[in-house]
Amino acid sequence: MNGILKIKQKEDQKVYFTSDLHLNHNPKWKVPLWEMRGFTSAKHHTDFIIDKINELVRPNDILINNGDLCLNTEESGFNELLARIQCQNMYLLWGNHNNPVWKVYQREVVNKTTMVGVEIYPFRYKNIIFVGNYLEFTVDGHYFVAAHYPIHVFNYMKDGAMMLCGHSHYALPFSKAENLENKILDLGWDGYNRPLSLTEVLEIMDKKSIFVPGDHHKKKENNLTFA
Repeated sequence: MNGILKIKQKEDQKVYFTSDLHLNHNPKWKVPLWEMRGFTSAKHHTDFIIDKINELVRPNDILINNGDLCLNTEESGFNELLARIQCQNMYLLWGNHNNPVWKVYQREVVNKTTMVGVEIYPFRYKNIIFVGNYLEFTVDGHYFVAAHYPIHVFNYMKDGAMMLCGHSHYALPFSKAENLENKILDLGWDGYNRPLSLTEVLEIMDKKSIFVPGDHHKKKENNLTFA
């Protein structure tokens, strides 16, 4: 999605952020993800996450999800998950675990356009709004860059833009809240066990400094030669 999404919060529509929910994920690992997160089963894990989202995020609110919504789920199970989440405005970025969501998306795009292999963003399916792999957006004038994977150098970073990511399950030091050297934040469920509000994200980002990697527009002298 190349256009900049501009969101203005209202009393009946606030913005929340999350990533890497992994609903229904029941991997055949020695220690499955739900156990790592302190749950007794995959169902317990999924039920808790959905209940917590519904407790905080109202139907008309906006929930921006940086990928990996669910795994180990057939299409019917995916639709059941969507029906249980009360938020009707979930902006979803692609992660690295996209099925069956990707299959549903591809089919719905074909149904709407009759074209195979085309991607359209934003694209609504039930209470999800697909926005692709990368998103630049503002909320109440605050500029964000979002992707599933952390990006160290991103658009408008020298001007105070903020990078929101996931993927690492809050295990990457430079994208944690306590790293104050750059305005990058992992929104992963493992870091907070709930969605974060805009106020909470801004409170974290306000403590972080602006990292300026250098002006890539300047001409630089070098002695490189190419055979």
